[in-house]
Amino acid sequence: MKQTDRTVQRLMLALISCFQEAAIKEKAAPMSAYMRNQFSFLGLPAPIRKTTQKVFWAKQQLPKGQDLFDFVALLWAQDYRELHYQAMQLLEKPLQKTENAELLPFLLQLLQSNSWWDSCDYIGPKLIGPYLQRFPSLKTEVKNWVQSEDLWLRRTALLFQLRYKDKTDWPLLQEIILELAPETNFFIRKAIGWSLREYSKTNGPAVTTFIHSHEAKLSGLSRREGLKWLKNQQKNG
Repeated sequence: MKQTDRTVQRLMLALISCFQEAAIKEKAAPMSAYMRNQFSFLGLPAPIRKTTQKVFWAKQQLPKGQDLFDFVALLWAQDYRELHYQAMQLLEKPLQKTENAELLPFLLQLLQSNSWWDSCDYIGPKLIGPYLQRFPSLKTEVKNWVQSEDLWLRRTALLFQLRYKDKTDWPLLQEIILELAPETNFFIRKAIGWSLREYSKTNGPAVTTFIHSHEAKLSGLSRREGLKWLKNQQKNG
């Protein structure tokens, strides 16, 4: 084993030990049940986990370069969901600055393993979204995601632009929505509505026109979610 591998391994074990010390064990089972028992939990609610992470990294040096990605991959291979949350958060800032145009396969590997709505809804808008803004030529792959059998990849096609605001590729989003609109899956219908609702904060008339023009194709859930913010604005206005 290389020295860098040993260093990353030791760091992971130190982080797990820190998390275990801070965990509230009786919280673990309810947290797992909330995620339909898809994953094991240590019992670290988000506020405690974030505080624990802050204390840990105040004493430890964060890996850099390839070591960081190796560390993230190591965390992702562990059973506990809190370690997956930490792994995703560690990538957020580096991806906003990276000059490496070959990281998309790594991000998609994360997306398509240990998959559930919580990881999908972080990796899509907060990791893949900013990364594709840095390397827009890679956006051509998104249309292939719509055809994927992987539910979470299809959902990410809808959500990766969630934080783009006026930089949203509106024609692309419309195309993806219409292609996925026939699906009956809750996570897809909800994501259609969510993507429309977020863009309505930037371009309300466009979203209103789109929803009314395609009312027959969109599910009631998608329509309600898509118009929710605009209706609230009208009420409060």
